[in-house]
Amino acid sequence: MIYELRTYTVFPDKMQKLLNLWETIGKPVIDRHMECVLVTTSESGALNQIIHLYRWDSYQSRDEIRKNFYHDPDAQAYVKQVKPMYQRQESIILSPTAFSPNITKE
Repeated sequence: MIYELRTYTVFPDKMQKLLNLWETIGKPVIDRHMECVLVTTSESGALNQIIHLYRWDSYQSRDEIRKNFYHDPDAQAYVKQVKPMYQRQESIILSPTAFSPNITKE
């Protein structure tokens, strides 16, 4: 089991529009393909960020699922709408320790 922490820095005037698109269009298509366990915005430190946490069975399953996601016409339309709103994207792969609370390491 691995996790992916994806951070998107958004143009300040685009945050509300991005959140609306995520809720109405992005979430349904992402839920068809991936397990997104958290979506949050930054309240301190670096601002104007939306942060997603995804759970994956393995790197291999992540690669396959993301490939299928990007072949989905609904996902392509969603990405086309939101990508211009991003100033920056960052992805960090996390591997939980065996003693992490509430985490099953497989």
